[in-house]
Amino acid sequence: MRPHPRIRKTIMWGGICLAVVCVALIALTPNRGWGVFRTTQTHAQSLRITEGAMVWDVTTFSRPAPTEQTYTHMFADRLPTSKVRWWFYPQSVRAGWRRDLPLWMPALASLIAAGFAWRLDTLARRRERMNACPSCGYDRTGLAPSSPCPECGTNAPQA
Repeated sequence: MRPHPRIRKTIMWGGICLAVVCVALIALTPNRGWGVFRTTQTHAQSLRITEGAMVWDVTTFSRPAPTEQTYTHMFADRLPTSKVRWWFYPQSVRAGWRRDLPLWMPALASLIAAGFAWRLDTLARRRERMNACPSCGYDRTGLAPSSPCPECGTNAPQA
């Protein structure tokens, strides 16, 4: 089963846009960081983009805080280093965990999906131009436009 043309277009252009955003973030974050920090009575979390990676930290407190106040804020930092993370950053955290995702990975995955959708769209347009069945590529020359394909049985799209 082939994806619908609208889905192909969405994957094509969405994948390219996501890749451009990831590359822009890689270029903008070697010495800068943006994120959200949230702390509750029992733990603290941060989700930030820094050094060309998305980092998620969770720290659990050994003793609950005396107040039940939740505190959330957004932040932007300037970092002393000017490096980009190209691979996972292993770090053992004593009272929690940390997950890193270098931004080139989602950029590459979205570009691969966009390239695959682009190829499918190119094949579909070529088949339509050559009067071929959009599903199997059978030559429909001499057939009525509304008749089903004799090879696969798919109905031709109405023009």
